Amino acid sequence: MKNKKWPYWPEYGEDEHQAVDRVIKSNQLFADKEVKLFEEQFANFIGTKFAIGVGNATQGLHLSLIALKIGIGDEVIVTSYSWISTASCILMQNAVPVFCDIELISLGACSTDIEKKITENTKAIIITHMFGYPARINNILEVGKKFNIPVIEDSSHAFGASVSNNKLGSFGEISVFSLHQRKSLPVGDGGIVCTSNETIRDKIYRLRSFGDKELSYNYRMTEFAGALGQVGLRKIDNDNKI
Repeated sequence: MKNKKWPYWPEYGEDEHQAVDRVIKSNQLFADKEVKLFEEQFANFIGTKFAIGVGNATQGLHLSLIALKIGIGDEVIVTSYSWISTASCILMQNAVPVFCDIELISLGACSTDIEKKITENTKAIIITHMFGYPARINNILEVGKKFNIPVIEDSSHAFGASVSNNKLGSFGEISVFSLHQRKSLPVGDGGIVCTSNETIRDKIYRLRSFGDKELSYNYRMTEFAGALGQVGLRKIDNDNKI
């Protein structure tokens, strides 16, 4: 249940208390059964084959770029209107953010301007669905397909929204969600990456917990976040109506 009074922090009730208590009683706070179950439920909700829990959405975006082999000198087209993480993750890979304009109605990346910014060095496109409003994702996907460039959906601000009965986050090669306290599904802090590409899923899974031959990271989700996320998934459709 969301708090309707400023500053609009989420309100946690008995369901959330029981979830946290369950984790404490298990003596297992490290990512394990709760996270795995949440990942399965999340992927099912979004409509992708896989979901991978991480510590926050910035980590998810970073891992997505690594999985797509984005590196030094590569260009990534990114929306000019979003939280800083959508662009800073590109710099984390020593790649070059190329900002595209947004359109007035959706406030999402403009597909026409995206196409103008594509060069031989463009290796990915990151778009953001703002304030619950879908970007014109089908137009953007057409551009990506035309130039064989993968699209990453930053769906942090539009969890549960749909286009033609398909959830946002199910369109791009990869999608990333924030589970921060100010987002629609708040677990305190956390993030999740969705994809239907098994190779990408396996790569991100290894990278998030020092499991890959390539430089890997400590980007795991906690059991607390996994348990709270399961509760949030059961409530999200109703909460989005408030």
